[in-house]
This record gives sequence, C-alpha cells and structure tokens, in this order.
Amino acid sequence: MSGFTTTNGRDYNDLMTITGDLPSTMAGHFWVVRDGRVIDPKFPEHRQIQRQNRLQDVMCHLPAPATTQKVMIALHIKKSKNVYGENYATEFQRVFNDRPYFGMCFFNAVMEQHRNGGEIVFGSMGWLRDDDTEFYEYGGKEFQVVADFTGKSDVYMRGVKEELRRNPKFLATVLNRHA
Repeated sequence: MSGFTTTNGRDYNDLMTITGDLPSTMAGHFWVVRDGRVIDPKFPEHRQIQRQNRLQDVMCHLPAPATTQKVMIALHIKKSKNVYGENYATEFQRVFNDRPYFGMCFFNAVMEQHRNGGEIVFGSMGWLRDDDTEFYEYGGKEFQVVADFTGKSDVYMRGVKEELRRNPKFLATVLNRHA
C-alpha cells in the first residue's frame, strides 16, 4: 500500500479488484498535503493560464469527496503498478529524474510523497480571479463523483458553458494554449 493513505487496508484491496484502466479524460488534479500545507509545484505554464484568464497568483485547492479521492488515487496506483511494478514511486523518481513536470500531477505527487511524506489528495485546482472568485482549471466546485472528473457526467460540460458565459474569450484562450 505504499503511496496510498487510507484508514482501512480492505478499502484499498476492494478498490483494486473493481477498478479498471485509467479514464481517457481526467479533469482533476493531484497534490500532496503535509503538516496541513499544500505541496504543489508551480510551472511557467501556470503563469500563462493566469495571464490569459486574468487570475491572481493565489492557488485554490478543493479536495474531492473521500470516496472519489480513493477511487481516483487507486485507479492511478493500479495502473502505475501494472506499468512500473510494486516500486512505482522509486521508478517515477528514476524515469523523471526526481523532478516535477507540468501536466504530470499524479507522478509529481507520488514523487513528493515518496521523498518527504504527506498524503496524496485528489480534487480540483485553480486560482483566484481578480474579483476573488475561484477559477478552476482542473475540476470545479460542482465536481463531486468520479463521473464528473472523467467527463462522464454533464457537470463537466456545464462548467465549460458557465466559463464561456462568464468569459466569451475562454474558448479562444484554451485553443491558443493547445495550438
């Protein structure tokens, strides 16, 4: 159970037997909490997202409900063990030269936890807008169940539509970012 924090070992084993492969769409984020502090690397790409959306340099982390976290973390651990073996955290450190990479939040969280301890958390991440409301680049306040974070519910599309309503240039900034 290295790399997975739970109060009940059976929860982990039960999840492993029922979970399949990773979802093709994932709209959430992983980070580490240690001593009540969020540990989440910042990247130049984050600055670009902040500039394009006129956001403050204040990150927002919103943990998903406990069951959703357990499932999403377990899915990623299962896939990691299938690919890298039982010592997947050590393998991540070797493969990624023990440094974080943009767009690799699960790997970054596992390496941080393996190096320095803490608990891996899954949920939504973003920044404060200039008006002090929250902007979530990954997930959102409405995201609660696994289906929301994997694009299998209408919550994902409602979030995109709401952001388009608030900011008509949202689509252009997303397209520019991925061009």
